[in-house]
Amino acid sequence: MSLCCFSIQSALVYAYYLLPFSMVVFCVMIMGRGTGNNGILKMLALTVSRQALSATKYCVLLFFLLMEMVVFLVVFIIA
Repeated sequence: MSLCCFSIQSALVYAYYLLPFSMVVFCVMIMGRGTGNNGILKMLALTVSRQALSATKYCVLLFFLLMEMVVFLVVFIIA
C-alpha cells in the first residue's frame, strides 16, 4: 500500500511541479543564450529564417522535455 502511494505521489509531484518548473528554467536558459553577448544580432545575421530559428529552439526544448521524462522513468523503475 505505501509503495503504491509513494509512486503515485512522486509522479504527481513530478508532473505538477518539477516538470513545468524545469521547462521554465530551460526556456529562460535558451532565451539567455540568445540575448547574451548580442547573440540575437548574430543569429539574425545568419542565412536562416527567423521561423527556422524559432523551430530549432522549440525542437531543443522538446528534446530536453523528452530526455527529462526518460530520466524520470528510468529512475522511477530503478527505485
